[in-house]
Amino acid sequence: MGVVVRLPLDGLVHPDGTALVRGDRLKRAEVGSSMGYGTEVSLVVSTIGKPLVWRGGDEMRAFWKADASMRIASPNEGIDLDRFPDGRCYLACLWTDGEGGHRTVELQEFH
Repeated sequence: MGVVVRLPLDGLVHPDGTALVRGDRLKRAEVGSSMGYGTEVSLVVSTIGKPLVWRGGDEMRAFWKADASMRIASPNEGIDLDRFPDGRCYLACLWTDGEGGHRTVELQEFH
């Protein structure tokens, strides 16, 4: 995929070529638990006008701790950017391959 032109994404393909299926929106605690050590999960940030940014392993956990964890919007409420640092937040969504081999957390960035 090139540059993101709209959110939510219509589809998502893991960098290894596996097609992923969109699942549920996630709460902050659910995203955090997905980042646990030993869990096979990747993270992708989608921002309109930019290419997807994939992260995994230690880089993913460092990004979560330093930036994303304080910016997750509730999946059941409207987005109020004034409630987040620098007026920037993410909606989180789980994507899977349907067979349990790939779990990807997408963070849709809003600013």
